[in-house]
Amino acid sequence: MEGETVRQSSSCDELSRDPRK
Repeated sequence: MEGETVRQSSSCDELSRDPRK
């Protein structure tokens, strides 16, 4: 799962505002 976190690192910024989005 850690590997995916890095891949979604870009989306992490957007999820930061809407973690449930």
